[in-house]
Amino acid sequence: MQLLETKKENYIGQADPFILESGGRYYIYTTGDDGIYAYSSDDLLTGWQFHGMVFTVPGEHSFWAPSVIELDGTYYMYCSYEFFGDTPDQGGHREALFVSQADNPLGPFGQEKQILHPFSIDSQIVQNESGLYLFYSTNTFEGDRIGTYIVVDKMLDPYPGRTPGAGGGAHPGRGDLPSGSVQDGPALAHH
Repeated sequence: MQLLETKKENYIGQADPFILESGGRYYIYTTGDDGIYAYSSDDLLTGWQFHGMVFTVPGEHSFWAPSVIELDGTYYMYCSYEFFGDTPDQGGHREALFVSQADNPLGPFGQEKQILHPFSIDSQIVQNESGLYLFYSTNTFEGDRIGTYIVVDKMLDPYPGRTPGAGGGAHPGRGDLPSGSVQDGPALAHH
């Protein structure tokens, strides 16, 4: 089932969608080369309206895999983009994870802040009864299991650095994955 209408004459892509429900309305955020785009609907399955770009950073590109959470009336967007202001990882990857904020689910999101060094992609921000957690993917070039894997950080603040000691995290083991394996695109369902 295709939720979003595509118009081939000006198609911007709809990769890495993230769906947020807020105030009885649904929002989809998608990857874009020049920023993050948003759609909204009152019905999860029909009536999606395109709202355009809701987050960008002038001069940067390759934005991807956004996730958004609303906490106390503020919307926090976590996404990665190719960032030349930091040292790439050993594989030459420059994608770093940033957080930005807005007072509205359609942004504009701003006050972006780098929270992880390259390579950090595919965020999934989750709040449950035990706290706020950021799942994401990163690379390792050490040991017997070289590749991309998923980690989780318990967040003390949705906008790290505003509160002393914010961020930090528990990085679970990679299990019995063969070297060169890839785990990315973390997601958590809670019901």
